[in-house]
Amino acid sequence: MFIEPVLANYVPANEDYLETQKPEFDTILCLRVTKWIHLNFGDEGLKMAFKRMFAQLRNGGRLILEYQPWFTYSASKRITPAIYETYQGLEMRPDSFCDYLITEVGFSSCRLIGRAYNCTKAYRQEIFLLTKGSYQEDTSPSPVPYNYPLWFPSEEMFNEQPGEQEGELSGFDEETHHHNEFLNFEDVESSSSVEEDMDPDTSE
Repeated sequence: MFIEPVLANYVPANEDYLETQKPEFDTILCLRVTKWIHLNFGDEGLKMAFKRMFAQLRNGGRLILEYQPWFTYSASKRITPAIYETYQGLEMRPDSFCDYLITEVGFSSCRLIGRAYNCTKAYRQEIFLLTKGSYQEDTSPSPVPYNYPLWFPSEEMFNEQPGEQEGELSGFDEETHHHNEFLNFEDVESSSSVEEDMDPDTSE
């Protein structure tokens, strides 16, 4: 099956448009885009986008959500005058998204399934799994989410510079001076909370 990317505005123009949406997907990924919807379309635009995701999921369908923390908004709020004006009027906060998706949109459950480690900015973003209606989840033992093998470089491997160990991956490309990002899923239940001291104006 060939999947063709489409460049489009996902935010519905109005509530009437939601009535035209049909449940056609089993899974929707929403990874690190909520901030940009929020800054461009405000609280109402983000709510409409969430409602469209719900409408497009079949019963038992799942939304995998990774939202940007509120402190990352500060670095992006002055990109344009319009974005800054929208930012000033925001009332929703990212840590309330899951509650809204359950109480107002209609998802039946929300659970934390992992954390993505941003190696270049040194903070972690939580990843949530939201379910629409009933879903019989596979409860067989698995070392990672979704019951298929995943491998991600460790933080130690990421920090190694080129040439230190032949054949090892490095997070820094000297030719492009670009830090690559790797997802580092942790065992959510066994991992301890990490206290982060972040500058509100630190870029994302």
